[in-house]
Amino acid sequence: MKSILKQSWTLWREQPLFKAYVVLLLLSWLKQCFDPALLVDSNEYLNATLNLSRGEGWNVCFPNPDCANLNLPETRRTPGYPALLFLFQFAGVITLFQCLITALVPALCIQILKRIQMESAAGILLFFLLIYPLQYYYAAMLMPEVICEFLLLLMVIALLNRQWWKVGVFISLLLLLKPVFMPLAWIALFTIPILNGWSRLWMLLPASFVLLVSVINQKNTGLFHYSSLPVTNAFEYNIRPLVKPSAEQYYQKTTAVMDTMGFGDKYQFMQSESAGWIKKHPLTYAVNHAAGALKALLDPGRYDFIAFFKLPQGTGLMGIREGGGWKTLLSQPPGYLFYIVFFGLIALFKLLMLVLGIIKPMPYKWILLFPIGYVLAVVGPVGSARYLLPVMPLMLIFIAAGCQTGLNWLKKK
Repeated sequence: MKSILKQSWTLWREQPLFKAYVVLLLLSWLKQCFDPALLVDSNEYLNATLNLSRGEGWNVCFPNPDCANLNLPETRRTPGYPALLFLFQFAGVITLFQCLITALVPALCIQILKRIQMESAAGILLFFLLIYPLQYYYAAMLMPEVICEFLLLLMVIALLNRQWWKVGVFISLLLLLKPVFMPLAWIALFTIPILNGWSRLWMLLPASFVLLVSVINQKNTGLFHYSSLPVTNAFEYNIRPLVKPSAEQYYQKTTAVMDTMGFGDKYQFMQSESAGWIKKHPLTYAVNHAAGALKALLDPGRYDFIAFFKLPQGTGLMGIREGGGWKTLLSQPPGYLFYIVFFGLIALFKLLMLVLGIIKPMPYKWILLFPIGYVLAVVGPVGSARYLLPVMPLMLIFIAAGCQTGLNWLKKK
């Protein structure tokens, strides 16, 4: 940590871009202090925190101790972030903490750039980080994304330094924050011991957490494992393109059936239905799944912009996908349209540079690519810019490498 703070101080003295980045983080925090914006997810974290304070446990999404039917013992909201909210007590304190660790992200990126012998690309990386708006939105909102971003960078540095016990600790902390990292625990459990000998048994730490949560879920719901990714997300979003054009009738019918079921039966039904549709249309689903990753890469973050500033909902790219056509996009307020076009073009440029950077030879490339590929693989058909936030700094390393390659090519011309 001392080296990270020292690097951050050096950046503050020498890099105007870093000063601008820190100032924007401070302004986003002040905005949230005086005019807080909450996502649906934020409310669920707050509800889980309220239940923790009442001694009801972390696995309840609704603040209603008198209604046991509303208690959802699910891993969708793992206890890490509610526990942090309970510890800090005040929203302004935890969001200030988030802004502070987000301010350390450039220093962590530069440590990685030094290891891959690309420190000269630090200025390019800082520029793209500066103009990445989601960094400011989620640093200041009650969401764990930037903490995951920070931990993932620490995990990558630990991998580069072959500090395996730290890798296990950081994966476990990621699991405490978001269950989407559960498969990562199993991957680490089976790959790191094989590559480095079975003496690395402390890698059981993250997998043990997965097992513990699964046992708790088995006791409370009859389900050994539950996460919204293979259940509600898969049923409500991932298979929707597969059931068109009769999607509305299908969901009305299945919702009526599920209304008669208990918690465990309901979620087993959703898993079964989702798996059935995917088996019927495997190629179509594979294309939709890959398209979701591309959508996430190109998403300008319109929804996040509207949510942070509490603006009226526009149509956005979803309107085009739902058949509204380009007119639905062009008919919205000029400010929305400018935001979509401006950051959409930046996202397209970043994607091109990302590809160019991945092609460029560099040491430890696969260590950096693994977390990016993992997150892109679990995004699914519902592509959203927010899902890529935890790995955006790693992507910016490749984007900076791509830009440097392009600039070198232009100089030779």
